[in-house]
Amino acid sequence: RNLKTKICNEPNPGDSWCICMWATENLITEVGCDNVHINCAATDIPYLLRSVSDGGWDLSTARECIKRKCPEPNAELQLDATANKSAVLMASFHMILFVTIYHMIM
Repeated sequence: RNLKTKICNEPNPGDSWCICMWATENLITEVGCDNVHINCAATDIPYLLRSVSDGGWDLSTARECIKRKCPEPNAELQLDATANKSAVLMASFHMILFVTIYHMIM
């Protein structure tokens, strides 16, 4: 029975809906990871990856599926943040160096 047309209709339009972690584990166990469509952008991936169980269900299958289907959250942003952090640290170092030299001259 396909409940999608009932759930993804007014007043809740959209293309998907949220289910709890234990239901996700059960679904993936029943139909396999390849047959489950996960909206990675709408999923709290870090929370799921930290969770061991929910509702008495071992979440290991769901965690493995999420790791496979969803890239590390903000992986590109983390790389950019690291580069930006290095640039900020370097700029801070130059500012400290400039201030130190300025005070030595004056």
